Amino acid sequence: STLPEASRIGSLPSIKQALSEGRVDLKALSSCVPAQALMSSLGPTILSLLSASGVAYGDKTRASTCTDCIRTLLLGHRCVASDAGALLGVLLPVMVPLIRDNGLPNNHLGPPPKAAGPEGPTIGKLLASCLVHFAKTSGPAFKAAMAGLGEKDRGTLEAAVRGEMSGYG
Repeated sequence: STLPEASRIGSLPSIKQALSEGRVDLKALSSCVPAQALMSSLGPTILSLLSASGVAYGDKTRASTCTDCIRTLLLGHRCVASDAGALLGVLLPVMVPLIRDNGLPNNHLGPPPKAAGPEGPTIGKLLASCLVHFAKTSGPAFKAAMAGLGEKDRGTLEAAVRGEMSGYG
């Protein structure tokens, strides 16, 4: 099967379908070379969908869409973990503001915006656990990407990682 090019994917349902197909293909791959090509093709679309869905307050599918996006990005990271600097340099500036916009369990960053709804802290926790995974598996690249963040984003990232590692207690 051929992969849809990001430029040919128009509507949100077709992007979600491409995401779903990409996730399935990534899981089935035994070699990371095709997965890297898949992430090159769909990665920007997946990141755009995560960014849009993370703040699509009121959308009943936003939590599941964010989950699918994050799973796909984690699988893509696994395939480039030895050279994750560029990927993390792109992911962190998108993920950290989404954590701030959605909050974390137990009001770890302060009360989440009311618009985030009850699923907001769940999305924030999922993103935070993803960041912990990146920090543990690609430490130097994670630190380098973190250095490129502004002070506010670095503070959010540090609080999210600390909260995730402590169980938000």
